Amino acid sequence: MNRRWLLLLGILLAGLSLRLWVSDFAPMELDYDHFYHARIGGHIYEGGHLPAWDDQELGGIPYYYPPGYHIWIALGKAILPGYDYIHVGSILTAIFGTLSILALYILARREIGGDGALVASLLFATLPIAVIRTGLWARPTGLAILLAILAVHALLRSGEGRKWAPLALLAIGAFVLSHSSVIFLICMGLLGAALGRKGEYGRRLLILYASAILLGLLYYARYIPYLNFSMGYTKEHEPAISLGTYLASGTDPSFLLPEFFFLSYLALTSLPLILYGLLLFLKEGRRELAGMVGATILLAFFRYNLLIIYSFLLILALARALVAISRVSIGAKRIRAGWSLSALLLITILSFNLFLVSAFHGERGPLEKYEAIKGVLEEAGLGPEDLVLSNEIVAGHGIAYYSRAGSYLSDLTDVRRWDRHIAVYKELMGEADEKRALKTLEREGIGYLLIIQPNKRGNFLFLNDTDFQPLLEREEGGYTATLFKVP
Repeated sequence: MNRRWLLLLGILLAGLSLRLWVSDFAPMELDYDHFYHARIGGHIYEGGHLPAWDDQELGGIPYYYPPGYHIWIALGKAILPGYDYIHVGSILTAIFGTLSILALYILARREIGGDGALVASLLFATLPIAVIRTGLWARPTGLAILLAILAVHALLRSGEGRKWAPLALLAIGAFVLSHSSVIFLICMGLLGAALGRKGEYGRRLLILYASAILLGLLYYARYIPYLNFSMGYTKEHEPAISLGTYLASGTDPSFLLPEFFFLSYLALTSLPLILYGLLLFLKEGRRELAGMVGATILLAFFRYNLLIIYSFLLILALARALVAISRVSIGAKRIRAGWSLSALLLITILSFNLFLVSAFHGERGPLEKYEAIKGVLEEAGLGPEDLVLSNEIVAGHGIAYYSRAGSYLSDLTDVRRWDRHIAVYKELMGEADEKRALKTLEREGIGYLLIIQPNKRGNFLFLNDTDFQPLLEREEGGYTATLFKVP
């Protein structure tokens, strides 16, 4: 094994270690989404097939979510039967995140050379937002990043010969069935086909993307009547004006930490270098890659969901710039002054990365809140005929995970039923009259209310002057979960 492969192995081990260490080698619970992914993975493992219908979300909706990550959870459970589904999903995310470092090295070695590939791998291994979002967290982000890198690599190489076209189609097809962010990749590819090389390569790209779109239509067309194509109640795609605007709006600062880490990293240390790398790609006539990098830079002006998936393209441009700087020489004796400057920039960026990662170390979310909810729901012994509404919208995933009951509302905003349920929720939040509230609850079939305190969205007003008696209550570390049975 030569020195370069030893260095790469060290980078992979460092990347994996950071992803495990950042949450003290235990699964993170930064939001409720991992409950959803773990529960669906469990359905697939126990039933042996993809569910056609999800009875527990929003009172019953079709299973329209991309199934790739959930299938991996089921496969992982078969290999690790002693772990629960959240642990299995978390381990998989960390593995996919580490494999993404290797995949980026393979991509970068072709695009910017062996030295640049090591630089890109090291930067991506320590990138704060990548470390956090591909750590021990049961979400499909790690798989999406891995597939995005593999797809970009195969697409760029598909111009070299037909043998790469099947691999590109395989990567894009897997991406289509694993994460909705593939739409951005397809748009970038179509842009690349328009701006890049003409002839056979351009036609091949168009065929690949047309095939990916066809695959998506064949799988997802049956769900279209149920969807409302909402941008999301969580507003992950709204323009990011400034951090001050976020904080002034009352958003929980702990939720913004990952976003702040990446945006500050981008703005304070790397954006000029990324732009320089983009110019180098243009100068070299690599318009497809330059177009992808440019489109990804624009994502910095939106919330971080898509930016996380495609941040590897920015890292690629950044590494290209550092390699170019390292080769700058001055004077008749060709003094390699650029090497010193490049090394200084790299050390600065790495230090900033590690500082931000260490600042997030130990953050696993409000675990006490989840323990309180778990205790109440498991003790209640609710069944499939029961329907529960919480004052915390996204808690619907936790309700479905910790009980057999259905959740009236969660953050699956893509379905049309959500619009009606969120309207009822807002009506109940503003309703002070108990009798009118009871009529609404009866009409909707809601049999239980799960009240979580403290909750930034407040509480149902009608409970302030009501005779409702708590059925169960549990308090953990400043969080209280109370279950009321609707009379």
